[in-house]
Amino acid sequence: AAHSGYNSLNASDYTQGQMPIVTTTLEDVLAGMTPRLIKLDIEGAELDALKGAQEALSGKDKPYIVSELNQDALVRFGYSRDDLRAFMKFMGYDMFILQRDGVFPLLVPENVKINCNIENLNVLFSTPRQVGLAWPELDLNG
Repeated sequence: AAHSGYNSLNASDYTQGQMPIVTTTLEDVLAGMTPRLIKLDIEGAELDALKGAQEALSGKDKPYIVSELNQDALVRFGYSRDDLRAFMKFMGYDMFILQRDGVFPLLVPENVKINCNIENLNVLFSTPRQVGLAWPELDLNG
């Protein structure tokens, strides 16, 4: 793509050409390690990447996962926001909306549908317990 932020493993309206790349799985990269944080910004391939990290995601000490929730990019891979959320729920994760300035993340219950026109909504997949460890205090004093 003319803008590097639109490069993707699948073609889009921004695609200008192709180039061969080498891919691997997160399991192979991690080689048995459990990271504390995984940040994904891979233009719709998030679910495929996370499927390739099931060992790291299934342990007791789950890594925090920060991911874009880009519906248009997910559709190019045959997925939706709901598919990504359902997989992460299956792996034991809840979804939280990340807010500006490090404010406490907002838990989105699994039965709540997200209607959002923000193209690249950043979300956190974690557990309430782990969010409490990362944000041990909630200041409501304004």
